[in-house]
Amino acid sequence: FVDLFDWLIILLGEKELNQFLIGDPSFHLKSNGSKLEVVFTLQRNPSHLFINSYLPSFSTMVMTIVPLFLNEQIHFGTTIKLVLTAQLCLYTLFQSSLADIPKTAYLKHIDFWNMLVLLISLTNFFTLLIWEIFQQSKIQSKIKFVMRIGTPMAALILVSIYWITAGMLYFGFLS
Repeated sequence: FVDLFDWLIILLGEKELNQFLIGDPSFHLKSNGSKLEVVFTLQRNPSHLFINSYLPSFSTMVMTIVPLFLNEQIHFGTTIKLVLTAQLCLYTLFQSSLADIPKTAYLKHIDFWNMLVLLISLTNFFTLLIWEIFQQSKIQSKIKFVMRIGTPMAALILVSIYWITAGMLYFGFLS
């Protein structure tokens, strides 16, 4: 009699939550129909993490690259404050992204992203600092040229590698 009703119990609620997708729910009556066992899987919804973590941190990271291309007459204090403020914002985003994911002893892919954008922002800070140190030097224009090309290119390559590995993990090519 219990097996006859297993197929009559269905999930009428939402299968898509803010952070998770409910996959393959199954319901089984146990102990003469007095207990209901529910088995389902939760799959993380990547759009929630993308909108709340990746997009803001990427935008902030790009904002730290912009001072490398500003007019040379702009005061050092203005550009360095922009990068330092962005660094603080990135750290705050890093903390808020950690609050939304389970605590584990190992690094997750989002942790690598957060470290990457913090590293790029910190690199831009030191780039501006090096420019200020070598301001009166004859090699200043060469340093600026190399860093204006090298820093964004390195950022582009590292971000591309990250997104390729993230896509491979998401679609199951990497275990």
